Amino acid sequence: MDRKIHSHAILKNLPIEKQMEIIERLEGPRAEIYSETAAWLREQGIPATSQIVSAFKEWFHLREKCKARAELSLDMAKECKEQGWINSADEERAAAQVFFNRMALSEQDPKIWSMLERVNLVRDKVVLEKKRLALQKKKFNAKYGKKRVKKSTMTADEKQKRIRQILGVE
Repeated sequence: MDRKIHSHAILKNLPIEKQMEIIERLEGPRAEIYSETAAWLREQGIPATSQIVSAFKEWFHLREKCKARAELSLDMAKECKEQGWINSADEERAAAQVFFNRMALSEQDPKIWSMLERVNLVRDKVVLEKKRLALQKKKFNAKYGKKRVKKSTMTADEKQKRIRQILGVE
């Protein structure tokens, strides 16, 4: 069964070279309006409307902004680690997240804020799930972990004889 591709995903799933070509047509020296770019895409067999092109441009710039912030945040965390302020990978990851969050908050962009909150919520869910599973494992080990199956003192012949008795063959 073929699933219908969401109209907003059509341009996002194109190769990066094609995405850059679309952005160049929209923002280059001979910038086109959305409807002209959409017509050009349709000529190439890519279903597009001016609304889809507009949404793509907005998404593209948001993604690029987030990539730049992420790289800067990682560089800042790496610098902190080199200075000795950070000792573990978890601390480095947390510092990078803090730097990223602060950059996003400083711009007061509601879309970035919303995206950031979704990421933070998912991350918190993962942490809670890890803790829950660790607790379940601890309870399971406390209940069943110490029980050992006793080694049989029966010989192989005695085992065969007992199996036959159980099955009623003997």
